[in-house]
Amino acid sequence: MKKFMGVMAVAMFGVAAGCGSSDNTCGDGGCLDSSTFSDTATVADGPMPWALTRGTNMYKITGISRVTDGCMFNPAMVVSDPISVTYDDATQKVTIGKATGTPATPFFGSGTVAATTINTATLMRENDVGNPAPSTCTWHEKVVSTFQLYANDKFTLTPELTDSNFATSCTATEKPPGATCMSTWTWTIEKP
Repeated sequence: MKKFMGVMAVAMFGVAAGCGSSDNTCGDGGCLDSSTFSDTATVADGPMPWALTRGTNMYKITGISRVTDGCMFNPAMVVSDPISVTYDDATQKVTIGKATGTPATPFFGSGTVAATTINTATLMRENDVGNPAPSTCTWHEKVVSTFQLYANDKFTLTPELTDSNFATSCTATEKPPGATCMSTWTWTIEKP
C-alpha cells in the first residue's frame, strides 16, 4: 500500500508555538501540573502522579518498540521528530498530533486522563482520510492510542491504527490486500 509519508508526517505532527499555559508565571516552557493527575496519590498509594506540561507544546519522539505494521505506516521513520501534544488542565484532556481527515480530528486522538488509573488515557480518532491529489483514494481510519505518563513530561504512546473501506478509486498500490489493515507500535516521547 502506498501512503505518502511526507504528507502523513505533516498531518501527524504539526507545529505549535508558545507556552500555552493558563498561568502567566510559567515562562516559555509551560507549567507542570501534577495536581491534575492526582492531588492525594503518593508512592505508597500506588503509581507516582507524574506531570504533563499544560497547553500546547512540542515533544520529541525518542524511541520505538513492538512494531506490527500491516498498513505500511512506517512509524520508525519519524523517530527523533517533533510531535504536538496538548494538555488541557481544566478538562484533563490529552490531545496528540495535528488535526487531519474529515471531520478534522487530532491524528493520534484525544482523551481524558483516567481518574482511577492516574497517568493514563485512551485517545481516539475515527474519520475519513485520503492520499493527496491527484489521487482520489480515500479510506476510513480508526486510531485508538494508549497514553502512559511514566515521568514528568515523558510518556509512551501505543497507537493501534486500522484502515478500511477503501474507495473504489484506490489503486492496487494504494490499498492493502483484503482492503483492510492494522498497524500498532509503541513510541517513547518526551519534552526536550
